[in-house]
Amino acid sequence: GKTLVGRTEATLKKMLAAKKATSPPAKRLATIGAEHDMAFVFAGEPVEALVKTYADMIGQMDPDAKEAASHAQNLKSVSITLSVTSSPMVSVVFGMGDSESASNLASIINEKFVTKLKEEYEKGKGQIPKEAVEFTDELMEKFAVGAIGSDLIIRLDRVSQLDNIGK
Repeated sequence: GKTLVGRTEATLKKMLAAKKATSPPAKRLATIGAEHDMAFVFAGEPVEALVKTYADMIGQMDPDAKEAASHAQNLKSVSITLSVTSSPMVSVVFGMGDSESASNLASIINEKFVTKLKEEYEKGKGQIPKEAVEFTDELMEKFAVGAIGSDLIIRLDRVSQLDNIGK
């Protein structure tokens, strides 16, 4: 089934400690630190079935994405964290079935998306208002894709210019 749990951090910790976390969402939730303002976890058979369906479709539509789609089929969980005052501001962790899939997907994303995005940004940078260039440069610098073990991690570290908002 689907479960949505909304509680204070203390209550969630008690819930996870009360019984050994055995479900896929509980296991993933137990790995998330308390420094985040919000956390979302998706895991289990519904996530796996949804990803398999979309990975099959993408692999058939785009030959260049076929390899990525085959690795994506090993996805077991997704966790998203948001933090207003700490880093990373945004983190998306894809729990893959194995470290090879996580590593290969990180390489594919970096080569086919991140590198291209940064190249296109540099080409069009002259068309961006000067006030936005410094902020966008820092965003580009703080964005990262990598793998640790069987986790594919996409993160955006805190941008220092956000410290001045509201002052």
